[in-house]
Amino acid sequence: MSKMKKILALVMTLALVLCLCACGGGTRALPKELSFEEKLQQSEELLGQAESMHMDMDVDMSMYLDVMGDSETMDVTMHYDMAVQREPVKVHMTMDMSIMGIQQGGEFYVEQDGDQMVVYYSADGSHWSREVVDSMEELGLSPQNPGE
Repeated sequence: MSKMKKILALVMTLALVLCLCACGGGTRALPKELSFEEKLQQSEELLGQAESMHMDMDVDMSMYLDVMGDSETMDVTMHYDMAVQREPVKVHMTMDMSIMGIQQGGEFYVEQDGDQMVVYYSADGSHWSREVVDSMEELGLSPQNPGE
């Protein structure tokens, strides 16, 4: 289960960071003369005001590895679809990945139960795992600042 926690934390953190970087449209567009760090800070503040959000993300990338003279290029494609509600916390996320032609998918549900989070995960849609986490911090998230 510890590995699942790390994977969930990594995926959710990556998704939220990418979402934070993409925020900035709407009625309060960020000025172009701001630095990246200033834009990110303003995006975090705007996201902190949101009651809910939906994200649909596609990623295509190639990673080049060179280890002791052996090199390999890995093509990676990912698709994430995530809906988040802030109070009480509820998250639904599906992901599909292909790394070097190997397919992997998963579906997550996270819901707040008092001070704890209940996480449900399935890699195939028919077998589900359930884990209770004591805090959002264990998922790699801060309740006040979701991207931290």
